[in-house]
Amino acid sequence: MSNFLFLSAEWPLLFESPYTDINAQEPLGVFPSVRVEKLVQVLDGIRERAVA
Repeated sequence: MSNFLFLSAEWPLLFESPYTDINAQEPLGVFPSVRVEKLVQVLDGIRERAVA
């Protein structure tokens, strides 16, 4: 699942199952909000470069 997430750069998937199965607060319940923000930025950067 993780490889699919990074290849597709679809960070909204972080807020769906199986991540919501781990913690009801999604990734924010597992990681500090600063780390989730950085992860989203990285995934957005991957998406931008992939479509360019």
